[in-house]
Amino acid sequence: MQTVGYVDGISGGEIIGWARKVGDPKALAEINIVAESGHIIPWKPTHYRPDVCNVCGEQGIFGFHVPISFLLNFGSIFSFFTVDGQKLNNGRVEIPSDEGFEVGPVSVPECNVYLHIQKTMGTSVVNVIHNSLEKSRFLSIYPQFGLSVPQFIRLPLHQRRTLKLVVGHTSFGVGRYLGNRANHLTVVREPMARVRSHLMHILSNSGPTYNLCGVDYTVDEVVNNGLTDEFDNLQVRMIAGLYEGEIPLGEISLDDAELAIHNIEQSFSYIGTLEKFRETAKTFLRCLDITEQELPHLNEAKSQVVQKYQDTIERIDWDRVRKRHLPEIALYEYVCQK
Repeated sequence: MQTVGYVDGISGGEIIGWARKVGDPKALAEINIVAESGHIIPWKPTHYRPDVCNVCGEQGIFGFHVPISFLLNFGSIFSFFTVDGQKLNNGRVEIPSDEGFEVGPVSVPECNVYLHIQKTMGTSVVNVIHNSLEKSRFLSIYPQFGLSVPQFIRLPLHQRRTLKLVVGHTSFGVGRYLGNRANHLTVVREPMARVRSHLMHILSNSGPTYNLCGVDYTVDEVVNNGLTDEFDNLQVRMIAGLYEGEIPLGEISLDDAELAIHNIEQSFSYIGTLEKFRETAKTFLRCLDITEQELPHLNEAKSQVVQKYQDTIERIDWDRVRKRHLPEIALYEYVCQK
């Protein structure tokens, strides 16, 4: 399948461009960066490029970013090729010697992994990350606008080792694919408040009907019965590293909460609560090597829209939902005490 692409050039401390497989937007293109010395460095796109998507009429991950400090280990003149030997447009880059670029490590010693639990102000955090860090040093694991976990795992190992941050709706354990030390961070929320917020988010964006595997359910059915992991101890699942396929819906236990607590004690440099996040955000941003700044309010449910679905909300059996979330309540209480 034909790969096409373009090298935009040097921006900040990285070389940026795009590459895509024509007709297969879900697949990551593969390119080879060839140093003048002959050293070949495989690389893949990791970032969403809306400009490219708009032009080609396809949605996919097409943007690549390569840190210059990494490339300088192999020379200063590079050509960018597809894997079948076709040179990308504008595909020759010479790194100037008079602009202060310095050789950096081939592999960073550790990478932060931010587990973005839904409805814990994570969208606001991700917005700050995108505006603060070079894209060659982080990637996102999200549906549509980020990589999938299998795509992340199949990035060249040397590319994964240049990352300083992985962020997304993913679970504990993804850090084992980095090839260096993983340092975890996350924010949790009072479980019933998080469930209510996610309920409001769905009603605001999709209305009172929820489609699962081709079957339409009412949203209250989904919440009352815990038909998705978002409504079945999601915070325990993500911090314990328990995917739905490993622990079926409805079977999360207090033992799983204990596993999540163990992971926090062994592998997390920061865990906070949304309720006190404004007080601890400075520490959180410092862990990510981001300058202290005000976090924007993003992705909030619109109350005027939700009011249309009051009947759906009134059909929620909150006692039943709370009983199912007892493991998550235990986890949250531990974090509050910590």
